[in-house]
Amino acid sequence: MENLAEKYPKITDALHASILSKFVTEIDSYGCADENCINEVSARSYDGFIAHTNGGFRTLVQNDLASVEHEMSEFESAILQQYIDGSHNMAADDWLREDEREELRLEFEDSDADSAYDWLNERWHSAEVEFDKIADMQSDMFGDAGKFWQTDMSAEREEFWDYDNGYLAEGGTFYYEITALFYEKDHRRNVTGEDELFIFAGINTDFTYGRERGLETVWENTYKVNRLTPARLEVIVEHCADQIARDWKADS
Repeated sequence: MENLAEKYPKITDALHASILSKFVTEIDSYGCADENCINEVSARSYDGFIAHTNGGFRTLVQNDLASVEHEMSEFESAILQQYIDGSHNMAADDWLREDEREELRLEFEDSDADSAYDWLNERWHSAEVEFDKIADMQSDMFGDAGKFWQTDMSAEREEFWDYDNGYLAEGGTFYYEITALFYEKDHRRNVTGEDELFIFAGINTDFTYGRERGLETVWENTYKVNRLTPARLEVIVEHCADQIARDWKADS
């Protein structure tokens, strides 16, 4: 199978440069992604791999749920919010099951609440509201009320938040992905009748591994290679990044 990435070196070089500058750099919030996250898709079969394209590049930029929870685009939220909610609920359930919190766990089980996470947050919110009420009504009791909140509720809340954040970060690694695949004109997957480049991008939620079965795309399109230029590739790749994470990029 002919390697079109080698046949069109100017396009290949421009594609690589655009992915690095307009996708990897723009989306990487860890500050550690570099050109090493751009992986070549082989046009040749080898042990354990059957070539299905005429070459290309697959790029995965790592992030985690804890980093994006409070700053997501509409597309990110549509894909990731369900996992964030699930992580919160799992963390709250496990936190309440620890031996030293048996009394608190029994209090939750006696309530009508369905979610341990929501119940805990309502508990802390109610305590804070009560503290503010006492402070406003009886300023001479401010010290006692403040001591109660700081020692009994604030510390408990902070302890859980640290625990909860660990759940979001640990095992919550996902990827922003952009992949560009060449197809020669006679390839069974070719749709234009000419040498072409298929580009798609999205969020990969095969957590920790980044296998294709976890990919949700926000953009995909096929381009005739002879119609592509370095400038056009730059615009296409930047558009892919914008479609994934437009909201937080606009604010940065």
